[in-house]
Amino acid sequence: MVIDTAYHTIFTFDINIYTVCCQSIFQSTRNFFSFFNLSKVLIPSPAMAEHPSFTLAALLAAGGTAGYIKTKSRPSLIAGLGLGVSYALSGYLIKENKDYGTELALGNSVLLLGSAVPRVVKTKARAPVPIGLLVAGALATFYYQKKVREFRFGV
Repeated sequence: MVIDTAYHTIFTFDINIYTVCCQSIFQSTRNFFSFFNLSKVLIPSPAMAEHPSFTLAALLAAGGTAGYIKTKSRPSLIAGLGLGVSYALSGYLIKENKDYGTELALGNSVLLLGSAVPRVVKTKARAPVPIGLLVAGALATFYYQKKVREFRFGV
């Protein structure tokens, strides 16, 4: 009986030390992140609605540049870089939780969708680039209209 009680006491003591050590490690890790202001960098925002904007910004800028290099088309370069910069700005506004970020992204998406429809009609849906622009514009429009409704009306 004495051995069993001693074992129980030592085992309970070991578990308590382990619990205290884990709690202190967790607390020191949290203090480390807050001291160096890394909590914003390492802990993502719950919405993360800026990711499609940054992705579309890079793709449109690269596509406009590729269109200019391939066919010397200045409208492709201007439109690609212009919409790319506008999407990047909307992504920044969304990330920083500033006003009108999602609205700007929605406007960009509608503009992308609207510019793709005549190209798809002109090529009779046989060229891959206009179809890609149409799909990207439609998906982005759907996504950002949903986000605008969520942010404005809480729906």
